[in-house]
Amino acid sequence: MNENEPLISGLKRRARETIRAALPAAAAVSVAWFVLSAVLSILSRRVSGCDTLYGALEEEFRRVSEAGAAAMDFASYTALVREHASFAGSLLALALDLCRLVAGAGFAWSCLALARGEKPAWHSVFDSFGQLFKLVRLHILISVFTCLWGLLFIFPGIIAAFRFSMAVYVMRDHPDYGALRCIRESKELMRGRKADLFILRLSFSLWLVLAFAIFYFSGFDILSLWLNLYAGVSTAGFYLAVSRGKIVNS
Repeated sequence: MNENEPLISGLKRRARETIRAALPAAAAVSVAWFVLSAVLSILSRRVSGCDTLYGALEEEFRRVSEAGAAAMDFASYTALVREHASFAGSLLALALDLCRLVAGAGFAWSCLALARGEKPAWHSVFDSFGQLFKLVRLHILISVFTCLWGLLFIFPGIIAAFRFSMAVYVMRDHPDYGALRCIRESKELMRGRKADLFILRLSFSLWLVLAFAIFYFSGFDILSLWLNLYAGVSTAGFYLAVSRGKIVNS
């Protein structure tokens, strides 16, 4: 990265160059993550009963409104929940959601490999399942710590999320580390650098708006194939920069 080049634009330029140089492998990784994420998300909604429950609730709200009632009574609501959702289905949906988080780590690791100039295979998004239980512990701990900070106010919670954001990359580079140590290492890496990562992620906001607009009007989320990869490789590049000390504390 050019020392005179602004940090964010440098990271994003390097990400674009890296993706172009790694085609078609980079595109295959993005498609694999997109399909896997969509399948796990759809299955989670189906087994939890959310799809049918939302439809039933909408129909009941419409019926109540036409009847002139102020709101649905609690008994009707609980009856619909019991009819369309189950405890076993909720547990299975939770397991699928955790698998999606683990698969997300696999995609982040693939982006890290791309940022290092490698050309990972499409099935590299499944590599994270070799560390399934450790990654689940990591995500649970991060969620707990973030929620605890969020109890103070929303901003401490947001700051905590950025503080722990490098833990998944630390685990990739140090598979012998436990979840807590990965979190501690992430905190050290992000000391004085959280604002830089915030600005990097904020710089993709227009892309997100465009992706939403395309999906809203066409029904296709095609732009996410590029955006996920672009943001993922940029963030992985940020991790490489902070881990090598190329970003000074601000």
